[in-house]
Amino acid sequence: MVLLDALSPIKLISIDAETVRRAVEVRANYGLHFYDLMIVAAAEHAGCGRIWPEDLSAGQEYFGIMIRKFVYVS
Repeated sequence: MVLLDALSPIKLISIDAETVRRAVEVRANYGLHFYDLMIVAAAEHAGCGRIWPEDLSAGQEYFGIMIRKFVYVS
Protein backbone atom coordinates (compact mmCIF):
# COMPACT_ATOMS: atom_id res chain seq x y z
CA MET A 1 0.00 0.00 0.00
CA VAL A 2 2.92 2.38 0.59
CA LEU A 3 3.81 2.25 -3.12
CA LEU A 4 0.23 2.98 -4.14
CA ASP A 5 0.11 5.90 -1.73
CA ALA A 6 3.34 7.26 -3.20
CA LEU A 7 1.92 7.05 -6.73
CA SER A 8 -1.44 8.64 -5.90
CA PRO A 9 -0.39 12.21 -6.87
CA ILE A 10 0.33 11.10 -10.45
CA LYS A 11 -2.14 12.64 -12.86
CA LEU A 12 -3.93 10.06 -15.03
CA ILE A 13 -5.16 11.01 -18.48
CA SER A 14 -7.35 9.27 -21.01
CA ILE A 15 -5.91 8.57 -24.43
CA ASP A 16 -8.28 10.20 -26.88
CA ALA A 17 -8.31 10.88 -30.61
CA GLU A 18 -6.44 14.17 -30.14
CA THR A 19 -3.59 12.43 -28.29
CA VAL A 20 -3.29 9.85 -31.07
CA ARG A 21 -3.38 12.60 -33.71
CA ARG A 22 -0.59 14.43 -31.90
CA ALA A 23 1.54 11.27 -31.79
CA VAL A 24 1.10 10.89 -35.55
CA GLU A 25 2.17 14.54 -35.98
CA VAL A 26 5.26 13.95 -33.85
CA ARG A 27 6.07 10.86 -35.89
CA ALA A 28 5.83 12.89 -39.11
CA ASN A 29 8.22 15.49 -37.69
CA TYR A 30 10.73 13.22 -35.95
CA GLY A 31 10.34 9.74 -37.49
CA LEU A 32 10.35 7.87 -34.18
CA HIS A 33 8.34 4.81 -33.19
CA PHE A 34 4.63 5.42 -32.74
CA TYR A 35 4.38 3.95 -29.23
CA ASP A 36 7.30 6.06 -27.99
CA LEU A 37 5.55 9.07 -29.43
CA MET A 38 2.31 8.16 -27.70
CA ILE A 39 4.28 8.66 -24.48
CA VAL A 40 5.37 12.11 -25.69
CA ALA A 41 1.84 13.02 -26.80
CA ALA A 42 0.32 11.83 -23.52
CA ALA A 43 2.93 13.79 -21.57
CA GLU A 44 2.11 16.91 -23.56
CA HIS A 45 -1.62 16.32 -22.97
CA ALA A 46 -0.94 16.05 -19.21
CA GLY A 47 1.18 19.21 -19.14
CA CYS A 48 4.49 17.51 -18.34
CA GLY A 49 7.73 19.38 -18.93
CA ARG A 50 10.00 16.33 -18.80
CA ILE A 51 9.74 12.57 -18.99
CA TRP A 52 12.01 9.57 -18.40
CA PRO A 53 11.15 7.08 -21.15
CA GLU A 54 13.37 4.08 -21.65
CA ASP A 55 13.81 4.20 -25.43
CA LEU A 56 14.19 7.89 -26.29
CA SER A 57 17.53 9.73 -26.21
CA ALA A 58 18.25 11.89 -23.18
CA GLY A 59 18.63 15.57 -23.95
CA GLN A 60 16.18 15.55 -26.86
CA GLU A 61 13.12 17.77 -26.74
CA TYR A 62 9.83 17.05 -28.47
CA PHE A 63 7.18 19.79 -28.51
CA GLY A 64 8.62 21.35 -25.36
CA ILE A 65 8.99 18.08 -23.41
CA MET A 66 12.55 17.35 -22.33
CA ILE A 67 13.71 13.73 -22.40
CA ARG A 68 15.77 12.71 -19.37
CA LYS A 69 17.99 9.70 -18.89
CA PHE A 70 16.19 6.59 -17.66
CA VAL A 71 18.10 4.94 -14.83
CA TYR A 72 17.51 1.40 -13.63
CA VAL A 73 17.73 0.92 -9.89
CA SER A 74 18.39 -2.61 -8.72
